[in-house]
Amino acid sequence: MKYEIVYISTSGCTKKVAQALAEAVSPQPCRLINFEMETPSDDADVYLVGFCVRHGACPYALLEWMETLEDKKVMLFATGGLAAVDGYQKRIEAVAASFLSDSCEYLGMHLCQGEISPEGYTHFRSCLSDSGDEGALQNIRQLYAYSQGHPNTQELQDACNFMKNALKQH
Repeated sequence: MKYEIVYISTSGCTKKVAQALAEAVSPQPCRLINFEMETPSDDADVYLVGFCVRHGACPYALLEWMETLEDKKVMLFATGGLAAVDGYQKRIEAVAASFLSDSCEYLGMHLCQGEISPEGYTHFRSCLSDSGDEGALQNIRQLYAYSQGHPNTQELQDACNFMKNALKQH
């Protein structure tokens, strides 16, 4: 089986997951493709597609490319600073997976905790400070602190285990 791991990584978090998945796929043939620098091929059997969740979504250019896939196995993986928020993965997955052709075999999505950038934290704080909701401000402070240093070693292993299990089941 031939694998391509196609990803967009704005902060480096998604790249870490992509690299871990590439190591876990070994010794199978695998290409690691930074979507912003290289065009994926159309000859892989399995595509592992990764992205950093920004503004609650997958980058549109990646979604457009995903629409072109036909008769492939596809697993999604993502990193997001808000990954710990209940229901976040389901919302992201519902939209991203809907861009896959019915001819593709969807293997599921794994969401890893990523870091909230200082700019993202400032943005969240400014939005929440206008609301006057001190509880929400405290939650974003805690989530920002928690997000630093992620994805960690355990989360990378969890992503690899998710991939291996998804491939075994399909």
